[in-house]
Amino acid sequence: MCLGWRSGRDAPARAGEADLIDEEFYAQVGNANWEGFSEREALAAEFAERFALDHLSMDDPFWVRLRGAFTDSEIVDLGLCVGMWVSQGRLNQILDVDGGCRVPSPDAPLTGG
Repeated sequence: MCLGWRSGRDAPARAGEADLIDEEFYAQVGNANWEGFSEREALAAEFAERFALDHLSMDDPFWVRLRGAFTDSEIVDLGLCVGMWVSQGRLNQILDVDGGCRVPSPDAPLTGG
């Protein structure tokens, strides 16, 4: 949960890493077809989407592609991370825990203050 988290203050050793990521990457996060994603990034995003929206759609061809890019240990880690974030997000939503730290929609107008 956010609760006032600030990377520069709370994780100074990691905060500088954000500067290494090109702004184009952030601009394309919602575009699953962007050619700039690595194979592993695209597969991880596909895994997360299938896990959250239709976990039974993870068919044999998908697993072949996933295992071609990730080790079994990495797949377990990916599954645990995605499962934790999906469940935490759902719990936060039903309890309105995240209400104090909402991220505005990219289409929402910016307000001063």
